[in-house]
Amino acid sequence: MIDILFTSAITNWFHKDIRIKLKTKTSTYDGYEYRLRKYIVPFFKDKKLSEVTSEDIQEFIITLENERTGEALAPNSIHSIAMPLFDFFAYCVEDEMMVHNPCSKVVLPKRKRKKVVTLTKRERSAILRQIEKKPQSRSRLVLVALHTGMRLGELTSLRWEHVDLQNGIIKVKATKIRVRNKDIKRRNSPISNLNDNANKTVVIITEPKTEDSIREVPISSLVFEQLKMQKQYDSEYVFPKNNGTGYDNRGIQKYFKELTASLGIRDKSFHTLRHTFATNALESGMDVKTLSEILGHSDVTTTLNYYVHTNEKRIKKAMEVASAYIGR
Repeated sequence: MIDILFTSAITNWFHKDIRIKLKTKTSTYDGYEYRLRKYIVPFFKDKKLSEVTSEDIQEFIITLENERTGEALAPNSIHSIAMPLFDFFAYCVEDEMMVHNPCSKVVLPKRKRKKVVTLTKRERSAILRQIEKKPQSRSRLVLVALHTGMRLGELTSLRWEHVDLQNGIIKVKATKIRVRNKDIKRRNSPISNLNDNANKTVVIITEPKTEDSIREVPISSLVFEQLKMQKQYDSEYVFPKNNGTGYDNRGIQKYFKELTASLGIRDKSFHTLRHTFATNALESGMDVKTLSEILGHSDVTTTLNYYVHTNEKRIKKAMEVASAYIGR
């Protein structure tokens, strides 16, 4: 077992292990660095690698659950923070820096399933009427989101080269995200040397969220007509601003917030459009496997966990059908 400081060991692993750079996207790498710098390194900074025990790691998890850190974090956040720590110790065992993995006995808090929020029929109708009154690039983006379930970053980065109107297909091959502007340079910089500028952000276009997010989304006749009207803009982007450049995600989020507020719709984010598409697709009779492929989920289980149990009307209707069949 190598007797070095934990901070040095995990910093070297993070910045020098080529496997980390190869397997993680820019945004994922950025998130790992943030969690290391804000939570993990400060907690273990005075310990040697050989001194870290399962009890120490469990104590770290407990501090994230209560207010000793200044913020009581949710289970999902704690899982995200623990991920690089778990990866690091797995690496230590694999490379024979340690004999036993101290994370093997650590218990993480049970994740809480987020409630899926959707637009009501009245809210959908109000939004669509407003879009019809004031058709423009960003309003059509909202409409296409509602009718395809595409993510915001996938729509703001969408270029005409990835739209096949002849065959009615959108090829999702990119997404737009915001990361701290030191991201690329930071890959070769020690965690402890990061300065305040690391908190400033920059917008980049990168590969989609997962490999399964690279997909083809069939479009309806309604979406086809909306896309045809977008051809009037002289831009490589399908949904450009007036100057031809693509929208920033924040700009669309702000627009959607203002749009819904003007219609008396509260507490609905842009991502609600994706949830609304998914739940309504299931209600209309679309099978889960097809929906999973359209949404770009890596596993049908993700779709099932998110959407199949969320609609009470659908569940009651299914029970009525089952009951009628049994009573024949």
